[in-house]
Amino acid sequence: MALDVITNSASSLPASDFLTQIVEDMIEVAYAANNVLIKKESFKELSIYLERFVPILKEFNKKYMGHSESLNNAIEILNREVKTAKQLIMECTERNKVYLLMNCRTIVKRLEDTTREISRALDLLPLASLDLSSGIIDEIAKLRDSMQRAEFKAAIAEEEILEKIESGIQERNVDRSYANNLLAQIAEAVGMSTERAALKKEFEDFRNEIENAQLRKDQAEAIQMAQIIALLERADAASSPEEKEMKYFTKRKSLGSQPLEPLQSFYCPITRDVMVDPVETSSGQTFERSAIENGLQMGTNCVL
Repeated sequence: MALDVITNSASSLPASDFLTQIVEDMIEVAYAANNVLIKKESFKELSIYLERFVPILKEFNKKYMGHSESLNNAIEILNREVKTAKQLIMECTERNKVYLLMNCRTIVKRLEDTTREISRALDLLPLASLDLSSGIIDEIAKLRDSMQRAEFKAAIAEEEILEKIESGIQERNVDRSYANNLLAQIAEAVGMSTERAALKKEFEDFRNEIENAQLRKDQAEAIQMAQIIALLERADAASSPEEKEMKYFTKRKSLGSQPLEPLQSFYCPITRDVMVDPVETSSGQTFERSAIENGLQMGTNCVL
């Protein structure tokens, strides 16, 4: 006796065929989860859940020969949520690292929702009539409980970064050292190189996400990212000295004869005065030469 037939707008297939496809998709998702650029541990947890689910689904598909609306509902949920997980993994594998960090709260919420929905599907599978071993029954109960209780959260370091960004935007913080420290925290959180060229490339890729948001007609996200860029571009590594100089003279020209205050980047973070003889360190930051020399004479090289 064949399993119940699931009907959708595209096709009418036996439930066993749908389950076979879902198993294949679960295996694919579990493998692809190893390649994400952010929240690796959270995706690893999802991968483990799916790997534990696969043998249960295979055993069920082999033994169940009845007709059940509950099974239809379970298949519908599994089909939807596995596709959702696949899409999320693709985004977290291909999109800009900074963009993903800015959206880490949304990512973990989507992970948690998907995990709990899949556990709900497990609960809907009509397992009672099957001749399952006590070991499999115990595994099903443990897996269901684990997935229902699963909690995915942004890391403390990620939350600190997001809070600093929100605070910097709200308070219109224009301090260069604030932007430098923030960019360094972001680089560490997502595993980016702190070399200027690498940071600048990531920064430009993040800037491109604004265009993508506009194409999706997501103006709220585009505005938010523009605010983040305005905050981060004050960092030394976000733009070259030539770009900063061009920006300065463009602003100066636009003001005509009005006096123009020096840019924050013209001030030495150590002396807090406008630099006369600026020197750029290997980290991409700029200091007054005499301040560095005085520091070296005193036995400190922390700015290097």
